[in-house]
Amino acid sequence: MKDCCHIFIDAGGAWRVLRSLGDSIIFLSKVLNKFPCKHLHLYQKNSIVDWHPRFLEILKYAKDGERVTLHKVGERPKAKPDYTFSDHFNPYAEFDYLKMDMSKVPYNQNVIDKINFKKTICWSARYGMRIRGGGGKITDKKEWQRQFVNVPESVKEKYPDFNFINLGMPLPIQYDLHGKPELAGAEEYDLATSIWIIKKSYKYLGIDSGGTHLALTIKEPEDVLFYSKCYPQKNPVMVDLYTRVGLSFVED
Repeated sequence: MKDCCHIFIDAGGAWRVLRSLGDSIIFLSKVLNKFPCKHLHLYQKNSIVDWHPRFLEILKYAKDGERVTLHKVGERPKAKPDYTFSDHFNPYAEFDYLKMDMSKVPYNQNVIDKINFKKTICWSARYGMRIRGGGGKITDKKEWQRQFVNVPESVKEKYPDFNFINLGMPLPIQYDLHGKPELAGAEEYDLATSIWIIKKSYKYLGIDSGGTHLALTIKEPEDVLFYSKCYPQKNPVMVDLYTRVGLSFVED
């Protein structure tokens, strides 16, 4: 095993790597699994975008995350880096998810002990999101039903005796419109509590979102339900990814 690897984020897209839950998980999954070095040194070019607290928290809880040393933003590797990430999406589907080390995650007993996890399915909302490739416009109201504001009736009918816990929408505030009543839950569960709820729940239900990526670091893929009918863009790369990983696809 190589002693050290130096990885440089050379892209304006570092904003997404550091601030979006799903992108952080994908990036760190690639780093931890692609480079089996004893010590991983991460650098990022943009001196304005600091290492985000949630990015740091994911790294703190990740299995083997202690291998990673984060350098001051704007600092460059002194020698040629072992790998430069100019676009962490490419190739998007070629990675294995990191795993959370649950022994590192705080146990919020006051919340966890109140939930009957044998009869609970957790999920996280998605609402008013920007359409990818749509010029940054917020999705029109008539399209909200194609996103994940509520648990689909077909899923409720399939699990009639279950409670559904909304973990909220773990994305940047300028995207997610936290104040909407449909998103109740976002302010109640921090990341550590959400991780434990996902771990203990019977299933996780999601679409292509940060919550689903988070669930895949915690649960077995067959225990993650992917509601593909709600997915607004039939992105073949994502379909290939979730098919390869082994999610349980549900529609009707």
